[in-house]
Amino acid sequence: AITAACTGLRSLHLARSAVSAVAMESLTRLRQLEVLSMTSSARTEATSILDVARGIQSLKRVHLFDVGPLNDIGLQMLLHYQRNLTSLVLGPCGQLTQDYLATAVAKLPELTCLSLAGASLLSDSILCVIAESLPNLRELLLTETDGFTDAGIYALENCTQLRQLALHPVRSVTAAGLMVLCDYCDQLEQLLLGECPAATEDVLISMLSCCMHLEALMVTHVSEISTEGAIKMLSATDMLKCLALVPRSRERASLLPRAAVQQIHEAFPDALLVCEWPDFE
Repeated sequence: AITAACTGLRSLHLARSAVSAVAMESLTRLRQLEVLSMTSSARTEATSILDVARGIQSLKRVHLFDVGPLNDIGLQMLLHYQRNLTSLVLGPCGQLTQDYLATAVAKLPELTCLSLAGASLLSDSILCVIAESLPNLRELLLTETDGFTDAGIYALENCTQLRQLALHPVRSVTAAGLMVLCDYCDQLEQLLLGECPAATEDVLISMLSCCMHLEALMVTHVSEISTEGAIKMLSATDMLKCLALVPRSRERASLLPRAAVQQIHEAFPDALLVCEWPDFE
């Protein structure tokens, strides 16, 4: 019914829905569709979603999260017909390998946003390909990967347009690598570093002094932070609106005493400081 009445539809978002293969096929009638977003539709066949993406070659943004397994062949089929994509969000991506992904992204020069969650087979070499192939990239999110090192960070030298960056985990990145990141990507507005032991108090202060456009910084698995250190971080730049420092484990409920957090909130009323283990219950 939707496809018959809304042939001029440009954006379609489906969440927590089970769509049959027949219904998915009818979406190919939406020849002007530019945005296709499907979330938590695990009962929908991934093959039928790919058929839709192949049948509608006007797509600019494709967001598929928790819609069934995505493998190398499926990704290649999808992107072969979508050379004008500007945003690609996929997850979980545990079956995607670096070789196939490298070939795929190299064919998407207009891409400004790339987000791959659960990409357990990806590591430094994919950052090299991304930096070489996607000069216009503004948002890059690679989470639950095999891990990154300084070599991957150094590869981001050409990504000078980046505004949002999320890398997880970065257990092997050194303090020198983090400072190089701030030097290369000095236009960053949002930065997330997961499992980053090199992000000590002094390093974070130096990073914030370098990334003058940073509005939000989140670092997980933080060991220690002092009240004075938190104040220095928030004082390093007037742009910072959110500083989230997550403790290493749930046993360490908060990195700072409640009184210290209240003191900092009063001193910086326009900034949000989070230094507790997140409670999702």
